[in-house]
Amino acid sequence: MPAPEILSFGDGIHEAGESGLSIDGGGFGAFPGSAWIFQNADRSGAADELTVGSWNDIQLSVGIPASPNNTNGTRYLLVQREDLAWSQAFEFNFIATKDMVASGSLSITGDATMIPVGDMVASGTMSISGSAILTGAVEDLAVDGALSITGNAALNAVGDLIAVGSLSITGSASLNAVGKLVAAGDISITGSAVLASLGDISADGSIAVSGAVTLSAIGELVATGNLRISGSASLGPIGSQVIDALILDSVQLLPELTLDSVTLVHVLNVDSVAVVPL
Repeated sequence: MPAPEILSFGDGIHEAGESGLSIDGGGFGAFPGSAWIFQNADRSGAADELTVGSWNDIQLSVGIPASPNNTNGTRYLLVQREDLAWSQAFEFNFIATKDMVASGSLSITGDATMIPVGDMVASGTMSISGSAILTGAVEDLAVDGALSITGNAALNAVGDLIAVGSLSITGSASLNAVGKLVAAGDISITGSAVLASLGDISADGSIAVSGAVTLSAIGELVATGNLRISGSASLGPIGSQVIDALILDSVQLLPELTLDSVTLVHVLNVDSVAVVPL
């Protein structure tokens, strides 16, 4: 009898705890055998036996353990028939945990594209650079040290960015539909960075926006220190307002700043506002 053959396993990306997943193929036999996830194609390394809901010769219904031995990454599905014959190793992407946690530093570089994860947490520093793309992939980014987003890195539809240290966004980095930007230190946004449809930008230190930076459709700008907007930075409108509130010790608007139909509402706790003359 030919060995079992796996032809498909859902959409090719599966998470711990999923159930009701279909394995389609042939030669599985009429009576239940077993189905496994292995770390390696040769059945070595970590292994997890799947729960079997139904079994016939061409299709299985299975579930993945909620607390698997395997970790995130490329893993291999194999089916063993009742007569102990194994199928080929079928490659798929496995998400054992949605959180990405580093006890040291975490760096995402080059052309990396993130598959959906939960929180990204680093005890050291976190760097996202190059042409890395995170789209709808991350809930919150939290780092005990400094958070740096540089180059052409793009973050779209992610959660909050939280740094116990400083937070810097430079180069041509773009952030769209992101939650809050929060730093216990300073926040620096420079170069030609584009930030659109954000929540609040909040720093216990100062906020510096310089260069050809574009900010649009943001919430509050909150700084315990100073806010300095300089260079050719642009704040574009959304409806009739761009900034809900400025809560600052002092504000300096340099003459290169362009404000397109901006209405500032609920300006609170501003000690001094200085518009530098031409």
